[in-house]
Amino acid sequence: MTAHAKDPRLAAAQRLLPHHIHLVPDLWHTAPAAAREYFPDPFAPARLVAARCARLPAALLDWWVGLPTGHVLITAQTSRYTVGQLADEPRPLCHVAQVSLSDTRTPALFLWLGQLLDHHLGTGGASTGGWLSDGGGIGPRWQAVGQRIQQLAGLGYGLSAAARADPHAYFAEGLAAYLHDRQALNVQDPKLARLLHSTLMDEGFCRRALP
Repeated sequence: MTAHAKDPRLAAAQRLLPHHIHLVPDLWHTAPAAAREYFPDPFAPARLVAARCARLPAALLDWWVGLPTGHVLITAQTSRYTVGQLADEPRPLCHVAQVSLSDTRTPALFLWLGQLLDHHLGTGGASTGGWLSDGGGIGPRWQAVGQRIQQLAGLGYGLSAAARADPHAYFAEGLAAYLHDRQALNVQDPKLARLLHSTLMDEGFCRRALP
């Protein structure tokens, strides 16, 4: 058995592929050549996103797999997170992180995954209601986490002007920094780093707190 096969995070991330990680039709033909040249085949971007999701706890990934909403759509367009149904998408995808092909390879991917998780951990996938970083939460444990994130967001230690003005950006940038350059987050915002480490990024916490 390989090391990968023994890793529950990678196994859980692979389960995201059929239902939650998608490619825009004809992406391979419409994306710029410079964005395509990194990948060996048209489905490689989806596999890469799944592999990078394996940095998250397996319990969190398994919970995400079970959601009817919360999709990643790899596109040639600018990355963004959309609450609700995509109007120009023939598949019934709701609450979608649209990630540009080039962003699948960079820390920017985690910004959009952060928004998806912020929304769903806060509202459970409802179109309205407070996200986690608004002080929301899908249960008492997550509500306590959300209220703490909201408090920390108001202290002004966000990594950018956007993060210092908007708790959604604060959470997304903080999670992206934790996953890409945790030392930088430890220096800039150690309280958020410790909170993420003991809650959202902790396997045991996620198993206890997720439905």
